[in-house]
Amino acid sequence: MKNYKKPQSWHENRFGGKTSLFTHFHFKHLIILNILLLATFSPAVQTANAAEPKKGDFVFVEGNDLVSSFYICDHEVTQAEYRAVTGNKPSYFKGDNKPVENVSWYDAVEYCIALSLKEGLTPCYTIDKDREDPDNTSIYDGKWTVVWNKSANGYRLPTENEWEWAAKGGKQSKGYTYSGSNNIDDVAWHFDNSKNATHKIKTKKTNELGIYDMSGNVMEWCWDWYGGDRPDTKDYAGASMGDCRVYRGGSWLSSAEGCSVSDRECREPDNWYDYMGFRVVKNGK
Repeated sequence: MKNYKKPQSWHENRFGGKTSLFTHFHFKHLIILNILLLATFSPAVQTANAAEPKKGDFVFVEGNDLVSSFYICDHEVTQAEYRAVTGNKPSYFKGDNKPVENVSWYDAVEYCIALSLKEGLTPCYTIDKDREDPDNTSIYDGKWTVVWNKSANGYRLPTENEWEWAAKGGKQSKGYTYSGSNNIDDVAWHFDNSKNATHKIKTKKTNELGIYDMSGNVMEWCWDWYGGDRPDTKDYAGASMGDCRVYRGGSWLSSAEGCSVSDRECREPDNWYDYMGFRVVKNGK
C-alpha cells in the first residue's frame, strides 16, 4: 500500500458522548437563559453557522454510460464546516478553511447524516452501531453496519466511479494526468510542495468542471468496498464485501503518482489519519 504513514495525532473518545454544559453546575433559570443567549449570538457560533456548505458550492456533473448525473461539492469538507455540523475538531493541521482530516469513513458517514438532517433532507445512510456488518471482512475494524438508501435526497460520499468521473473532468475532460492539469503543481498540494502540511481549500487551480483539490491536499473517502477491477456496470458502487473502503486523490504527503486521477487506495473504515478527509455529493435527480 502506497502513502502509508503513522498518524501524527489520534482523535480519542471519537464515538463517546459529550458532557452537558450544566452537568456539574446548577444555575437559576435566568442565568441559564443569559448564557444560552450569549452563546447563540457569539461570533464563534455565528461563524460556525455560516460555515455550512452552500448551494453555490455544488457542481453538476453530467453522467455517462457508467455514472448517473450527480452534484459534487467543489471543495473538500473544511474544518469549519465539519465543526458547524458535528461540534468536533479532529484535525491535526488547524485552520477553518483547511480540509478536515483525522476522520474515519464512519465519521464521514455520520457527517453526511447530520448535515442532511440539519437541512431537512432525508439521510442517505442509517448506522446500526450494535450490529456487526456481515459484509466487513476486516479482523481489525469496528464493523458498524451502514445501509445506503439510494433514493434519498440527502448528502453522501461519492462512489469511486463518481469520484473518478468528476476528477477527470466529466464530459469536459482533457485527459489530464492530475485533476485539471498535467502539471501537478498547478492543481495539487503534494509531497514536494506542501511543506508537510495541508493548505487552505481553493488555493490551486480547478479542474475542467470547476472542482478544487481532487488531486492532493487530503485523500478523500469514497463509499465503495475495494474490490479490484471494476465491472462496466451502470452506477457500480463497489464490491459486495471487503476489508477496506476506497479513498482517492492523493494528499499533501503523496508522491506525484499518488495524486493522479487513476491512483486507487483503500483502508479499514475506522482508520483516520492526518492526510485523509472527504467531500460530499448529492443525487442529480
